[in-house]
Amino acid sequence: MNTPVDSWKSLEELVSKLMETSVPDANLPLRTHLLHADPDSGASALLVQFPVGWKRSVGTYTCAEHAVVLDGEIILDDHT
Repeated sequence: MNTPVDSWKSLEELVSKLMETSVPDANLPLRTHLLHADPDSGASALLVQFPVGWKRSVGTYTCAEHAVVLDGEIILDDHT
């Protein structure tokens, strides 16, 4: 699918649309915005803002994740 460049959104515009989202077993809610969802596969892409100090108990996921950190750091299993 080709998307014309003039339809792209700025990061500032997307951040302004973030909504508070509860996550099971997390100490704080995230702020998220759905960027894309594929109704056939169920795959989705989200912009996610993790608050400072966000933690979730150890567990397993039934999905794949890919992250790009724009600011700050993420610690997974005690590794930065």
